[in-house]
Amino acid sequence: MFKKLSLLILVATVALVGCSPEPQNTAPTGQAGQQADSTTELAQVSYEEGVHYRRVNAIDSENTTKPFIVEYFWLGCPHCQAFEAPLNKFIADNQNFTVVKKPAAGNARWAMDAKIYYGLKELGKLSHLDQLFDQYRDQPLPSKTKVSEFLTSIDVDAPAFWDLVDSSNNIAQHLKTNNSEMRANEINGVPGIVVNGQYLVMPSRDVDFFALVTYLSNK
Repeated sequence: MFKKLSLLILVATVALVGCSPEPQNTAPTGQAGQQADSTTELAQVSYEEGVHYRRVNAIDSENTTKPFIVEYFWLGCPHCQAFEAPLNKFIADNQNFTVVKKPAAGNARWAMDAKIYYGLKELGKLSHLDQLFDQYRDQPLPSKTKVSEFLTSIDVDAPAFWDLVDSSNNIAQHLKTNNSEMRANEINGVPGIVVNGQYLVMPSRDVDFFALVTYLSNK
């Protein structure tokens, strides 16, 4: 199952070691056409609660229809950056799934980056998310000036953008909700992957990550 994703899954499993929001100078630490085979293989795999996943609760699904994945992340986390490609590949091959991205805001820097994400979302500019991630990859965290240059490059008025993200009650509520959910469910690092708002994936090298996601989506 998911043979085409084998290398990407390996990257994802390694990537999900995670980052925690501790202040540091640098970034802290196709089902289609394969349904019969997938069903057979899933039936042969035994997943154990407390080992491969654990239950969580009070996750705001943002009115998303099952099956869906909630991803807690930080733009500056190299593990989150590495996870983008395999996650996007999985969603492309499993278009019944939806991803609800929830940037964490565990400290002031993370909060700034979370606001940038939500600002782009409010402006309908998330098609530039990969380009935004590029501002963080393999380099020091971007300054507000550098982010402003990026915003200008995608035809966003930078001064108006910063006014928006600093004054929006909607964005402030999103940050509050995300942090509350993570604290309540003891999700202490990112990326944190929750399936259908109920099951937190506990990554392990002995399982196919996205096969586990698919299994949990059917529970």
